[in-house]
Amino acid sequence: MTQLMSSMFSVSFVQAIARAGVVEGNVRPVVDGWLTELDELCIALRNGAITQAGWQKQIDASLSRVARTDLLRAIDYQRLIERVSFADHHEYQARLHLPGGESLTFSPWFFAIDKGGAVVPHGHHNLVTMHMILNGKARGRQFERVHDEPEFMTIQPTLDAVLKPGAVSTISDEHNNVHWFAAIGGPVHTFNMQLVVDPTERVAGRDYIDPAHGEKLGNGLIRARRLEQQEAYQLYGRS
Repeated sequence: MTQLMSSMFSVSFVQAIARAGVVEGNVRPVVDGWLTELDELCIALRNGAITQAGWQKQIDASLSRVARTDLLRAIDYQRLIERVSFADHHEYQARLHLPGGESLTFSPWFFAIDKGGAVVPHGHHNLVTMHMILNGKARGRQFERVHDEPEFMTIQPTLDAVLKPGAVSTISDEHNNVHWFAAIGGPVHTFNMQLVVDPTERVAGRDYIDPAHGEKLGNGLIRARRLEQQEAYQLYGRS
């Protein structure tokens, strides 16, 4: 958990603000120095030079050397939050269309969770993602995806913590594949990156599950029922 919480910035966050031209003053050389290293890690993952779990660890190690306060000063945060709107108790998602963004190997997004809302529990396939808390506090829960069945998914809890501004969590097929974020108090805003690991393979949508009502198998394992999107938000969309 310490390693997970220690990362201060995501690949998408750093690259997005640099390519958008909003990095100012003496912050710019710091960001430029990081872009090459971070981009090389993403390329290495795509090329199979590092594993997905290895990518998560190396991103954590690389980003721990970036000063969070310097980068936060460079963001026009108000411009981002003015466009937030919520519908059907879902989180707000906005793709960041940035100058030079066509050359990115990943998709940068801005997420907002309403007061009392959640990013409901789900897993992915062929995708690595991260969330960085920019504003607010969230209860973050993550799980290892141990076994798949047509109607169930067996998982094991790995994280249950309060995530504050600056905290980063990542997922991959190899480590912490299932995640779940619930806003604590007021709304929560995050920067998100999504990187398709193998572009030649299909990327399935979210695999929604019901961990709170799952069967306890012992040793921390939970056999959770798979859900359709509507039921997932009915159960978990509001805290």
